[in-house]
Amino acid sequence: MDANGEAERSATFSWTDPRVGLEHLSRLSGLDYLTGMRDGTIPRPPMASLMNLALVGVEPGSAISAPSPSSTECSGPKVP
Repeated sequence: MDANGEAERSATFSWTDPRVGLEHLSRLSGLDYLTGMRDGTIPRPPMASLMNLALVGVEPGSAISAPSPSSTECSGPKVP
């Protein structure tokens, strides 16, 4: 329990070494690289894993990511 009597929370996450994805960068266009990240053939960067960001849309001139926040990203009342 913390000082306010609430149960302490913890979170863990895993990621792939970013050097694995960077190996593809020199042979792909930016669009193909991001498409590979979206499709899961190229690992996403560690920050995307930490923040629960998914790359949901990729097209010329546009890349759209969508967050899936958990209680670790929320301030204020605890989210179950």
